[in-house]
Amino acid sequence: MACAMYFNLCTLSSPALAQIRPDGTLPQNSIVTPQGNVINIEGGTQAGNNLFHSFGEFSLSTGSIALFNNSLDIQNIISRVTGECHQIIDGLIQANGVANLFLSYSQTFTNKNPDLGNWIGVQGN
Repeated sequence: MACAMYFNLCTLSSPALAQIRPDGTLPQNSIVTPQGNVINIEGGTQAGNNLFHSFGEFSLSTGSIALFNNSLDIQNIISRVTGECHQIIDGLIQANGVANLFLSYSQTFTNKNPDLGNWIGVQGN
């Protein structure tokens, strides 16, 4: 049953839509608010000058923007994507100030846009 549900959730998700969903595993979770083609990402768990996010899904469609709305004192935004579905990034990822942005994917992801800004994607288990 779990495998069938997993299959259905992954195949029913449309890669044409931007889908960013927190997974609820951090002490202070992310708040994701879509506004047109911009997806504002706020909150997260701060430790010193680092800000942590954890997402169940993180996919961006063409023309969409994921905006990490962090405070200017943040130096590193460290985000993981824990979902089981293949993720596609074909939009723009931005953060405020000069923060470095790290995305770690537990499964595979496709980067369709070579000019995404200042971020590093890591894939692994």
